[in-house]
Amino acid sequence: MILPEHKEAIQRQLRDLNKRTKPVLDEQEWELITRAMAYSYTEQQQITAVLFEPVFGN
Repeated sequence: MILPEHKEAIQRQLRDLNKRTKPVLDEQEWELITRAMAYSYTEQQQITAVLFEPVFGN
């Protein structure tokens, strides 16, 4: 038998294990993103953007 407090603590620990830190983009990386978006817009080409998710696996 597991106490509700213990269950919550275990779940909280598992969530914390899956947390990631937000990447810091430098000026060159922002330039590459901007160029890709501009190219996509002008050439009507689809691009895929991956957004930051702080918790992996949700």
